[in-house]
Amino acid sequence: FVIALVMILGMLPTMAAHNHAHAAAPSGSLSVEGLSVTYEKQAGNASSCTLSGTTITATAKSNSGLGGTAAGKTSVTLKYTGSAAASISFSYTGSGVNSLTIDGAEQNTVSGSFTKAVTNGTTIVIVFASAKGSLMNKSEATLTITGVSVATEKNINVTFNKVDNGSYTVDGNAVSSNTTISKKSTETFAVEATPA
Repeated sequence: FVIALVMILGMLPTMAAHNHAHAAAPSGSLSVEGLSVTYEKQAGNASSCTLSGTTITATAKSNSGLGGTAAGKTSVTLKYTGSAAASISFSYTGSGVNSLTIDGAEQNTVSGSFTKAVTNGTTIVIVFASAKGSLMNKSEATLTITGVSVATEKNINVTFNKVDNGSYTVDGNAVSSNTTISKKSTETFAVEATPA
């Protein structure tokens, strides 16, 4: 019994070391220009990160067994590599996610959307964790990030034509003649029409 106990205790430091995070390469590729993706997972578990089109699917798996029942944690980093100012947007939803932090802000829910104005070199770090495992079972969390997009800011001109029947406003201003308005491509127009 004593020998067995010594052997088990001798294994604990090795198991505990599995909780350290290390960088890993995502599989697949993202079809979003000007954006790179990296991720970190805890050593010794099977967490993963897969890129496909405009979707990122990442998992966080806890360890199980004596000395290794900590929650699994995975971090995904989006880095903007473009030269022009832009905005990064995406939606996200989680399954089995015990905690979620996006860009330093802890989230109260595991589903929603995110947008941030960025310049070259800006990073957005997403960290999520599963629940703790048990001696016999692991717990797993999956975070799915969809609709990842980069919108580059450009000045665009939009012409609103006068109408013969009824009237309408653009950003609260009535259009009484053909009117050209200049805005950044990441901004929107508020148009409200009134029938004759």
